Amino acid sequence: MKLNNLMRQLLLTLLLGSSLILGACSQQSEPLSVDEQVDVLDADLRSVFADQEVLDKPLTLSEAMARGILYNLDHRVSVMDAMIAKGEVDIALLEVLPSLDAQGKYIKRNEDNVISATSADSGAQTVPPSIFQEDERTTASLTLGYDVLDAGLAIIDSNTASDKVRIAEERRRKVVHNIIQDVRSAYWRAASAQILKDHIEDLISEGKNTVADLDKDYKNNFSSLASSQQQMRLLETMHSLTSLKAQLSTAKIELASLINIPPRADYVLAVDEETIFNPETIPELALDPESLELVALMIRPEIREDILMQRVAARDIRRTTLSALPGLNAFFGYNNDSNDYLRNNDWTEFSMSITGNLINLFTLPVRIEQAKNKEKLTEMRRRALVVAIMSQVNMARLRMDLAQERFDIVRQLASVSRKMRNVVSDNSTLSPSQTLEMDMQAALNRAQLHMAYAEYQNAYGRLLNSIGMDPLPPTGHAGSVSEMANVIGQRIDNISPQIFDRLLAYLQERNLQTPHQVQDVQIVQVETVETGSENMQTEKVELIAPAAGSSTGYVPATKKNASVAKYND
Repeated sequence: MKLNNLMRQLLLTLLLGSSLILGACSQQSEPLSVDEQVDVLDADLRSVFADQEVLDKPLTLSEAMARGILYNLDHRVSVMDAMIAKGEVDIALLEVLPSLDAQGKYIKRNEDNVISATSADSGAQTVPPSIFQEDERTTASLTLGYDVLDAGLAIIDSNTASDKVRIAEERRRKVVHNIIQDVRSAYWRAASAQILKDHIEDLISEGKNTVADLDKDYKNNFSSLASSQQQMRLLETMHSLTSLKAQLSTAKIELASLINIPPRADYVLAVDEETIFNPETIPELALDPESLELVALMIRPEIREDILMQRVAARDIRRTTLSALPGLNAFFGYNNDSNDYLRNNDWTEFSMSITGNLINLFTLPVRIEQAKNKEKLTEMRRRALVVAIMSQVNMARLRMDLAQERFDIVRQLASVSRKMRNVVSDNSTLSPSQTLEMDMQAALNRAQLHMAYAEYQNAYGRLLNSIGMDPLPPTGHAGSVSEMANVIGQRIDNISPQIFDRLLAYLQERNLQTPHQVQDVQIVQVETVETGSENMQTEKVELIAPAAGSSTGYVPATKKNASVAKYND
């Protein structure tokens, strides 16, 4: 009796608490207040730049890349995505475990539960009206259940979740590649701005004054055609310098965002102009085009992600098939009933059952076909990506060659400009405005050299990005910014082709090669269509793209019996 009272009180308490909670949750939420928004933003602004090493010295390129990997918020988001994906694996594995259901119930009737029985043959009452159940009672049960089909599906889901963890890691790699590329591009533009900004601003200010003086001479009728032409040349040079200044000025803010420091932070880059004027500081990657393509197809995160996605698609076919099968369920339970009319108030029971949805079984072919189509779609996307990666590698290599050629020409142009300026400084017959014009042209050539160097560095970074080169080895990350910067500096800007020797040797052993030319090309003949008195040659669309010209896929033969390439799945 004490047990019954205790369970009754517990159930009533739970019922009352649930009612209060549901009543509180039924109220509508309040609109976003200014105080709440300020509190959230205050917490964000305090944490967004927290837990970072202080930037108290000139920043090198390798250190900027290390800070981008460690502190960039986009990278932190990708790391969190990978952590969540790992958690999904654990959750999927939990579904393999059996279920354990506990139930407690309090029952009260306002009338007695009375039964009687009559004979099936005579209709006479065989059992007098009897009470077999108390008006107030409690029941409890504890049931252990296991579904073999659900366990099998859970194992498949856990394998899929494991592949999604690898997919999240490949996406994180791609985020790192983009960060490294953007940091390299912004760093060298910011370095050029740091070196040239003051000089360009002084020349532009002096040029404005000179142009104003020439304009006064024109108003006072002291101007000549030569002075007007000089004024035009000064304005054109000032316009070019202003455009270069605009391209360089935003780089420092962009770099600050990439390495996660405040955009108005005052920091200095560890670079001097000797680095830019020295061709030996430009990195190289001495690999032939075919080797670059093979390396890219093996280590690019996008291609690895698509291969993993095909794994998932293939596994979905097996899951679709398995989900249509009937499930085998087993249950073992302990029960208690406080009914005093029962001889045994406690008992255990065991049961097994087979259940299945026949509709799922009948519709299985349709769902399997859909799953196979999804797998084919994944395969086609991967093939399109293979072509895109090969194109990107070759374009990146070509752009690097063009950037090197442009840098060499601009470097020679800047050298000639400096020589001309030295000659002008020794010639006292030139006017101040002519001397300023030479200074501005020399500064413009100098700034163009900086831009050409930044463009070459950017082209080199794009080449590394196109092959999927990781800035850090897969063995692990260094702890501090300086340690990571040392690893990045040795790995990125001092790449030896020998690091790919083992990979390329294995690919050669497997006879994996990239095509260089199209083979077995089938040419569609052009059919002559007569219109009036003129013979006009037109290309029938169904001869080139059958699906575009005919819904049946039928391709009519040409007069010359040309063979038409057909699409195969």
